[in-house]
Amino acid sequence: MDISSKIKMHHLLMHLRYQILSDIIDNEHEFMKNTEKLNVFVDYESIMKSMSADTELMDYINNNADDTNKILKIILLIVSSVINMGGFYKKFFINNNIDVTVYITCTSLKSRDFNVENNEFYKNYYLNKYNTNNIYKTFGYIINEAMNKVKTICSFINNIHMIYTENIDNLYVPMCIQPDKGVIISSDIVYSIYNTIPNYKAIIVKRDKSNRIYTTDNNFLMKTINKLENTPTYYNKYIPMVLYLSVIGDKYRNIDSIKGIGFMKLNTMITELVSDDSIDDITFSKLVGSIFKNNDILNNYNLLDILLNYHNISDSDKFNIYSMISNRYDIPAIVKLNTDMFGDNPINIQDISVQYKKRSI
Repeated sequence: MDISSKIKMHHLLMHLRYQILSDIIDNEHEFMKNTEKLNVFVDYESIMKSMSADTELMDYINNNADDTNKILKIILLIVSSVINMGGFYKKFFINNNIDVTVYITCTSLKSRDFNVENNEFYKNYYLNKYNTNNIYKTFGYIINEAMNKVKTICSFINNIHMIYTENIDNLYVPMCIQPDKGVIISSDIVYSIYNTIPNYKAIIVKRDKSNRIYTTDNNFLMKTINKLENTPTYYNKYIPMVLYLSVIGDKYRNIDSIKGIGFMKLNTMITELVSDDSIDDITFSKLVGSIFKNNDILNNYNLLDILLNYHNISDSDKFNIYSMISNRYDIPAIVKLNTDMFGDNPINIQDISVQYKKRSI
């Protein structure tokens, strides 16, 4: 497989097929019912992680790090792939009579301080991997250049935006972009927390042996990734899902796992505490206090508590996110850019230029 095909293949991870999207919409009938406006958030860091795991691709990039023409070709291929992915989702939802805005999100590799309480190293693994690790730093340079180009080009495209957040985890972009309903697409299990928050659905993409799993059901996700015979019942609720993530930790966010406690032990403890699905009626302090005798879980929980941390984001940081949203809409400029820069891997003008017109059903 040539390098161009490899890069396109990795972008297909978050570029879901029409049939998969249609099935998910059908399964989420209650959520989608009467939805006329929708925000779609695509987590680009999931694609970065997939590409960086491809040793052949990384070897090619490192072996050609000094070849400016080859590096530029990769940058432009990534740019067109990202914009075409945005156009794909825009066209799909408009064809389903939904006025959609698509956001491609990524944490800027130029970030330095996330100002996270009790974790001064928050997301340092992510930054160090792509900025200083010799295996990935040329790839990191490519990503940074590509994201900035995507952001510039998207400023001329209606309802497709690149949100490249500096010093803010892109995890919080869906919370900052309100008030419409939001659908999130990611392979990062931390986004599953959004499945417990009203007006959000996170499509989590995971591999299961040779197959890919696409689900918005956290209970099914827990059954699949933990290889359970029976489906648990608590993880479509906020506290248990955040507790689970607190236990397993998150390498990219520099959150350590809790030693001696895995999913099975956690699930058993919750089951013993709760006789039915009334876990939301149990106070957080009682639940955590009953399960853990140290503060490690509480520290992790606070780091992963999306609702709490969203309210700690400053107004100026939220403004910086909104400042990346522009709808100047100049398709002729994109057409010219296509001819001048993207001849080998063009931007799909038809998809990005489709416009929503409400129609009766």
